[in-house]
Amino acid sequence: MNETNFAPAAEVGLCPDRLQRLVKVLHAEVASGRLPGAVALVARRGKVALFESLGMQNPDAGIPMARESIFRIYSMTKPVVSVAAMMLMEQGRLLLADPVARYLPEYAHQKVASERNGQLTLHPVERDATVHDLLRHTAGLSYEFLGSAEVQRQYTALQMGSRERSNAEFSRVLAAIPLMHQPGSIWEYSRATDVLGRLVEAVSGQTLDDHLQR
Repeated sequence: MNETNFAPAAEVGLCPDRLQRLVKVLHAEVASGRLPGAVALVARRGKVALFESLGMQNPDAGIPMARESIFRIYSMTKPVVSVAAMMLMEQGRLLLADPVARYLPEYAHQKVASERNGQLTLHPVERDATVHDLLRHTAGLSYEFLGSAEVQRQYTALQMGSRERSNAEFSRVLAAIPLMHQPGSIWEYSRATDVLGRLVEAVSGQTLDDHLQR
């Protein structure tokens, strides 16, 4: 980061004492063992007032935390992908009400599973899942680690958490698994944003990585 991007806290309307209180809290968390390390960055008006690393990036290997340390952000990728989809909507390239199957044909004619006494019964969807359903996690999907229903066991058996597949292959495999719920009926934290990422690829004609770099 260019040093010209830095400015004293007071110069950008921040309280230096309060920023130091934040740093002290982080140091205390590291000292107590609750955090292995941390990177704090506070900016305002285009200027960085605080940028500090502390603790260890990898305690076992003795690697200290650095300001340039790279973190896996897990589900914080969800809002990033969601914004990418909304930008395509702004451009008129998709609508929230569009069926997912319009862009990903493998999601046409899905089935919904109901389980009773160990028996799985499949029912046709009452309506197709939409882009809106993917954004709000009402597409009838799930996660393999959220329970032990038969559908979730299929997620596990098919290794839906594997990072060895392309987004296109992931989408095709997931689409063949029955839904947990009728689309639009129930909110459930799920792999919906993974599907949304594949949909962004289909609409944009780019890989998700390339599209997000634009």
